[in-house]
Amino acid sequence: MQLEEAITYIKSKYPNDRQIKQTIKLFYTSDSHKKLIKLLQEEDIYLPVILDLVSQDIPLKIKKSFVKYLEGIVPDAKYFKKYIFTFLELHELNYKILSKFCLDDLICLTREEFYLIPNLIYAIIKSYDYHALKEKFNQINPITLLRAFILVFKDIEIVKDPYISIVINLLKNGKFLNKRYLYSLVFRSTYKSYELDVLFNELFNSCNLDILSFYASKSNELIYFLNAENSPKIFFKVFLRVYENLDKSERQKLLFNKLELIFKNENAYYFFKKIKTIVNFSDIKNYLINAETKVNAMQAIQYIDI
Repeated sequence: MQLEEAITYIKSKYPNDRQIKQTIKLFYTSDSHKKLIKLLQEEDIYLPVILDLVSQDIPLKIKKSFVKYLEGIVPDAKYFKKYIFTFLELHELNYKILSKFCLDDLICLTREEFYLIPNLIYAIIKSYDYHALKEKFNQINPITLLRAFILVFKDIEIVKDPYISIVINLLKNGKFLNKRYLYSLVFRSTYKSYELDVLFNELFNSCNLDILSFYASKSNELIYFLNAENSPKIFFKVFLRVYENLDKSERQKLLFNKLELIFKNENAYYFFKKIKTIVNFSDIKNYLINAETKVNAMQAIQYIDI
């Protein structure tokens, strides 16, 4: 099929014929798809066709050409939503794309029913200054905003301090299925902040030991809970998370108080591999005679300085 025939076909069939992508694949072995873009543009049907095709399973060579082309244009207003959502699906949405549009229009777009709206909000937060956004957050659905903040607080490149109070207020004032997970992300986002000090005290309870342990500046305040913890799995996980932040004397005391519990964990060898610089064989040898823990203890010994 020649290029001109392909254009005629697309004009007559789009958008109801799913064979469009097969038509484009005819140009897989050459650079003809670049000419196709030009011809589609001249025929004034290029943008809806390309926006539809670029998200489909088409050859990578063609997809890259389409994406590069789309990055270089400012679409008509009627294609605004499709343009943004296409880049969301491609995981290519960034400031270069967002900056082509009014921020208010982008915020309005967050009200749409689309599964990637949290990713859109995340891209907006990553691309714009906090001061430009702080008055916009009340225009966004709180649950959707919280889902977006999970992505924000997982991103090591974003300065998160300005958003801590917003997230805390949202979590306090609404139901959110991933509340504990987001709390843990917020606690690990900074070494210390006033808002997190207050939150830490509000959540200070043994049942919250896991999420509280992400807040490095308060690790020593968790020693009582760690001493009282009877689950090898929870103790194992939390101790490894906080031990570098504990006072040395308290760390050693806690470790030796809980050795028997540690050896009950099937991953005790991994535990000692992580902390072998603070463990000596002479300090734990008496525990080896315990039949219940002997196997795990013997596995652990190889990681301890003898």
